[in-house]
Amino acid sequence: MEQQRRLTDAELATAVLDIEDPLAIENLSRTRPDASLQPSIIGEYHRPTTEQAIWCCHCQTHRHWNGFVVENETGNRYVIGSHCGPKHYELSFASARRQHTDLKQRQGLSRRLADILLVDAELLDSITHVLQSEGLRRIDAARAAIKKAAGDMFFRLQPIAVRGATLTESVRVRDYAAEARRPSSDKRDESPIYSFENRSIGTLEGAGLLIENGDCRDELLALRQALIEARKAHTRGTDSITTTDLQKIVKRCDEAHSRAEHAIALARRAPAFFSNENVSRLERWSEQFDAFRVQRTDVGFDVALSRGTAVRIVALEALELPHLADLGTASAEK
Repeated sequence: MEQQRRLTDAELATAVLDIEDPLAIENLSRTRPDASLQPSIIGEYHRPTTEQAIWCCHCQTHRHWNGFVVENETGNRYVIGSHCGPKHYELSFASARRQHTDLKQRQGLSRRLADILLVDAELLDSITHVLQSEGLRRIDAARAAIKKAAGDMFFRLQPIAVRGATLTESVRVRDYAAEARRPSSDKRDESPIYSFENRSIGTLEGAGLLIENGDCRDELLALRQALIEARKAHTRGTDSITTTDLQKIVKRCDEAHSRAEHAIALARRAPAFFSNENVSRLERWSEQFDAFRVQRTDVGFDVALSRGTAVRIVALEALELPHLADLGTASAEK
């Protein structure tokens, strides 16, 4: 169960949890605090070692460059070094530090959510522009044409495209290890033993053309839904949302945006499926199958089918896709 927060998310958004000059805070006491009173960390400091060390209420001298500002029920505040806090307060300091860490995490998540919502309208517009773009429509049409005309080839290539794997061919090679394992009774048999192994032909270019599930459209729709849910959570108020659930909302938006950008990049490279290098690889790759063969043409390639017919696949020309708007500033710590 999460500890009770002493600040609302609105207050937390502007709270200063990293203190630049801890000795300038209000109600600062230089006495050694009562260790029996539960401390509450209101901020922490981190100073470069090139500067003078910060005074510590436990050491009663300037000794630390990293530490905390704590407060107790007296209303006084104390500066204590990061090593002295656990020494002075023992187990009660561990509890205070956990709560402070939780507050910093929630503050980062709240600020990240605010950054996302500052740009969600622009981002939603850019999602719509990509989804309705001529470039994406042409990719969809080319994919459907290949799937309809050469289904066997399409379904063999699709998992390779999804995995981002390379094209391979089955090669007959002499198996010297198997020959060495022959029983002694067969040692006079010197006939070679052969086996088959898969060898790489090269990268499958333009893989985005073949990806159906999790393609550019799917990832853009997932991003749009993540943004809508984030806006709903903010409108309802986030104070009732646990930090874990707030983290999930932010993470879902960030990851959905990253996947959408990756999918758009794949879609932009779809015409490379018809590049000379890739068609050469497809020709070589198809030689191992009886159901179809790929043959280059001036306008793309033909797929010769086992039933004696051939289908022509016309190359997808260069295309443009609209830019996807950024998702605010860098992600908060997750």
